[in-house]
Amino acid sequence: MEKTSSTPKSIKAVKLPMLNTIFGAYVNIAINFRAWIIVGSIFALILSGLYWACGMETLCANPFYREEHFCNDNWAVFLTVRFISLALLCMFARIWGNIIKNPQTKFSYKMLMPRMADLKIMGLSLTYVLSLVVAIAVAYMLYVRVPNPNWKIELLYFAVVSLGFFVPFFALRFLSWFAFAAEDEKLPGWKIIWHKTADNNLLIILSIALIITIGLFLSITLLNNFLVSDTYTFYMAWCGEYLAHMVTLFMVACFMSYCRLQKIFLFERNDDGK
Repeated sequence: MEKTSSTPKSIKAVKLPMLNTIFGAYVNIAINFRAWIIVGSIFALILSGLYWACGMETLCANPFYREEHFCNDNWAVFLTVRFISLALLCMFARIWGNIIKNPQTKFSYKMLMPRMADLKIMGLSLTYVLSLVVAIAVAYMLYVRVPNPNWKIELLYFAVVSLGFFVPFFALRFLSWFAFAAEDEKLPGWKIIWHKTADNNLLIILSIALIITIGLFLSITLLNNFLVSDTYTFYMAWCGEYLAHMVTLFMVACFMSYCRLQKIFLFERNDDGK
């Protein structure tokens, strides 16, 4: 493992292995499937209880469900529930990150105690959300702008402002930070990761795109099965809520598994990824 005190000039780019980078996260989940079911079920039940208690069920998107059940439209409650959900997902990410690092780890309720690692993961998550906000703001600025008659100024404005679109993609090169945070280790400097992940942008983007695609497919499939009905029993509503959170937790598990792999390839193996 290279020391984080290395100067950027001495840091070599690491070639990420294509198949392991893209599909390794799902292999991790398959290997630790029993642990994912146990930990995921616990968090899915907690999240389901939270959303039900606050009237924020997923099925509230169905007008027939809203007519017969309490659905809360209060923005303060909405934001509070989302914040608590984020905190719980960060806690799950920390627990899962440590499980895939040490597969022999047995789940203990002591793991549900908040830790500094949870705050680190939350801070990184909010930072990445901020990068997405930058991209959205850039799109809005380009949409509402008044074209300048001077083509040179117009071209310069477009070129400079458009750089904001690439911020979320560049941020993907630092996903190993999530693994460091989950394991409560010191985060390596951004220059070190920037040099190590050189020439791997497309592979990283494809890996994350696959996780998002699978998550969207599962979410849409679930919603199509539970939101089309005009009558709901308690059992159907609870199952729908539980499965919706299990899909979210599956995406978090895939994401953290990928972050762990990126950490391994960049810092725990040779420069050729072996």
